[in-house]
Amino acid sequence: MTDAMTEMSPRYRLRIIAAATMTVALVGFSITLVFPYLALKLADQGYSRLYIGIATGIGGIANILVAPLVPALAKRVGVQTVIVGALLIASLCMMLFDPFPYPAVDLTLRFLTGAAIGSLFIMGEFWINAAAPDQHRGLILGIYGSFLALGFAAGPTILDLVGTSNPTALHIGAGVFIAALLPVVLMTKGAPDLEGGTGANVMSFLVSAPIATIAGLLFGMIEPSGLNLLPVYGLGIGLPLSEATALVSAMALGNMLQIPLGILADRIDRRVMLLICGLMGGILTLCLPALSASPWALLIGIFFWSGLASGFYTVGLTLLGARFRGADLAHANATFVILYSVGLLIGPPIVGAAMDFLPPHGFFWSLSLIFIGYAALVSARLAMGRSG
Repeated sequence: MTDAMTEMSPRYRLRIIAAATMTVALVGFSITLVFPYLALKLADQGYSRLYIGIATGIGGIANILVAPLVPALAKRVGVQTVIVGALLIASLCMMLFDPFPYPAVDLTLRFLTGAAIGSLFIMGEFWINAAAPDQHRGLILGIYGSFLALGFAAGPTILDLVGTSNPTALHIGAGVFIAALLPVVLMTKGAPDLEGGTGANVMSFLVSAPIATIAGLLFGMIEPSGLNLLPVYGLGIGLPLSEATALVSAMALGNMLQIPLGILADRIDRRVMLLICGLMGGILTLCLPALSASPWALLIGIFFWSGLASGFYTVGLTLLGARFRGADLAHANATFVILYSVGLLIGPPIVGAAMDFLPPHGFFWSLSLIFIGYAALVSARLAMGRSG
C-alpha cells in the first residue's frame, strides 16, 4: 500500500473506492448507450458494415496507443486531473458526434473518446487497486466489476427507451460523463502515489506477470465476442430472436459472479483461482453445445460460463494489485487495458471465422481453446514455481 493510502482511515479508503467505482460504472453505462446508437445511426445513413466495424475498432486502437502514456501523465499532473480531463473530453466528444456527421470527424472523435475512456479505466482501476486492502482486494474488485457490468447492462435499456431518431442518447451520455465528475471531485485527498517504479513496459509485465496480464487479453477476446456474436449463434441454432438476444442478458448477469469469485480469490492462491476459472471455463464451454437443445439449460450454462470468464478480469486485476505498488501498479494496469484492447480487436474476428468454418457451434469450440490454453499456461507457471 502506498504511504498516502496507509495513512487514511479504513472508512475514508472505502469512500475513495466507492467514488472510483461509481465513476467507472457511469462511464460503462455511457459506453453501451452511445456506441450502439452511433452504429445504428451509421447503418441508417447507409454506411457499410466495414466502415462501422473500422469505426468501432478505432477506440481499441486509441487505447493501445495512449495507454502507455497515461501513468507518466498522471505522475506529472495527478490521478484526479487525468480522470477529470478524460471525463470532460469524452463529454465534449459526445456533443460533437451529431452536429458533424462526417467520416473524418467521426473517426477523430472516436479516437479521442477511446483514448479518454481508456485513461479513465486505467486510472480508475489503479485507484481502486491501490486503495484496496490486500485481504479484501478480491472482494472489492469483484464488487467493482459487478457495478461495471450493471452499468454496461443499463446502457442498451435506456437506448431502447429513447430510440435513435434523435441525438437524445448522445446528450444523456454527455450528461452522465459530467455527472461522473462529482464522485472524483469530492475526493479532496487520497489519490494514490505514482512515485518510484522500475520503468517497466508492456513486454516487461508480460514476461514478469504473464498469468495476470494475459488474463486481461483473454477476457478482451471473450467478452466482446459474446456480446456481439451470441445472438448470431442463437439464431444459428434455431432460436427465435427474443431467445437469441436473451443469451446476451444471461451473459451480462453472469458477471455478477465476480463477487463470489473475488471472495474466493481472497482466501486461496489467486493463481490457483485463475487456473480454476480456466479449467472449469474450458470444460463448461465444451459442454454448452450439448445444452443448446434446451434454451433454459443453455441460458443457465451461459450464466455460469460468463461468470468464470469474468474471473479472468477480477482475479487478474487482484493479482496485479497484490504484486505491484505505486508507479509500477499504474503501468501494470495500463498493460492490462492494452491487452484487453488487443483482445477486443482480435477476438471477435477469430470467433466469427470459427463460426463460419464450424457451424453452428464454432463459437464455443473456438472459445474453449482460449480457456484451456490459459489453464495450460497457469499450470506450467505453477509447476515451475513462478509468480503471477
